[in-house]
Amino acid sequence: MIPTKILNFAFIISCVILSGCRRETDTPKAQYDKCQEMLETGREELASQNLDEAMDISVKALDIAEEYGYAELKAEVLCAMAHIDVAASHDDLAWEYSTQAEVIARKGGFDRMLARALNLKARICMLADTAPDSNRNDEALGYLEESMKLCNAADYVSDRIDALICFSQVYVNKNRWNTNLNQTYYRKAGEALDEAERLSRDSGDDLQQIKFLAYRMRYYRQGGRTDDAIAYCRDIISESAEDDHLIRMQIYDNMANLFAQKDLTDSVVTYHSLCASETTKYYLKTSNDKLLDIQTHYETSLKEAKIQRMKSQLAALVLLTALCALTIFLLYGYNRRTKKRNIELQKANHVKEDLLTFLSKDLSNPISAQRNAVTELAERCISLSEDDVKLRCKDLVSSTESLNEEVADYMTGVIMARKSAATNMGLTKRELEVLKLSADGLTIKEIASKLNLSDRTVGNHRTHIFEKMDVSNVSEMIKKASEYGII
Repeated sequence: MIPTKILNFAFIISCVILSGCRRETDTPKAQYDKCQEMLETGREELASQNLDEAMDISVKALDIAEEYGYAELKAEVLCAMAHIDVAASHDDLAWEYSTQAEVIARKGGFDRMLARALNLKARICMLADTAPDSNRNDEALGYLEESMKLCNAADYVSDRIDALICFSQVYVNKNRWNTNLNQTYYRKAGEALDEAERLSRDSGDDLQQIKFLAYRMRYYRQGGRTDDAIAYCRDIISESAEDDHLIRMQIYDNMANLFAQKDLTDSVVTYHSLCASETTKYYLKTSNDKLLDIQTHYETSLKEAKIQRMKSQLAALVLLTALCALTIFLLYGYNRRTKKRNIELQKANHVKEDLLTFLSKDLSNPISAQRNAVTELAERCISLSEDDVKLRCKDLVSSTESLNEEVADYMTGVIMARKSAATNMGLTKRELEVLKLSADGLTIKEIASKLNLSDRTVGNHRTHIFEKMDVSNVSEMIKKASEYGII
């Protein structure tokens, strides 16, 4: 019983430990979180203009979303891929991905993903409007109006900002083909841009600032508002941090171009120098950040490898513990069987000893009498006549024959008793054949083949023999048959 408890305990402990060692990435929740992390990493790579790396990460995220059936997540990944292709000027692929995302979002009722897909399609239409009669800007406005309804209804701030920026650029685009500026379009472009900037400031989204700078410069240039553009740049410079080298680099570059339009050479040279300085600082900081990321990634990889190695060692230890418990269980079973066999052999030895004791008691007196008679005859043979010696010898022979008869009668009685017991069992001729072949070590299938019977018939014969011999298995059956001289 104790080894069984040990085995059960080892099995339970093994299951608990192995369940703890199971890779967490195998669960659907973990895969969902992993896909979200990959999306975030892809956005960071896109912001750093690492387009190929961003696309590779997004494709892997798409595979996970498709494998686990995350429809909304799949739409989000498709939008991310469309963003990357827009940045890479692959408008045809961007259109395909954004259209797929739109279909999934409409079917699943994912309003936010639908708003993003519509914003993307509007942006692609705006970029594709390369002729005054293409009407792609009007198509873009249709997508944006639907997107704004969704964003306003659910308060999707970041998507609403994107829609407003796109609205602004579409109206700037629509003025691009006009010799005289359409003031209505220009006003709508300015209002949309102002609202987008206000929402961005209120939400604390500082990452949009570079976008606004580019869009605002385009808007001011179209209206010929050089002084307003310079004032806007100075406001951003005053609000920017000294280590925000990228935004300051962009601002100084725009300031140099704006002062060039005003023919202020000294200011142009000054801001070009500032732009060059910020560019150097930016790339130096970027290089340092990349080196730090590489070092962090390396240290993280080492830690993950160490954790994985410890998990493998723990799993091996658990397996070894289970094998040891199983070995103990098997040894315990073997010892029990050996002990049982020893007990049976001791019983058989006791039976043999009782039989020998019985025989020795029954035969000791006649043999002693014969030995005494022979000794007496040897001592007195000299004094006895020849006739007396012959008479005594005849008596000894007669008594020996009597002893032989007594031994023969005893053994006959034993044999008859065993035969009577075997007869009382009522074994048939066929059952005796099955019994003898079983004693030879043949299996049911081999006995059936030898006697030309079915396996089921041989099995039935064995069952009947068990019942008649009052045994429960083949080994007991063979042992009892040997005791009664049946085999």
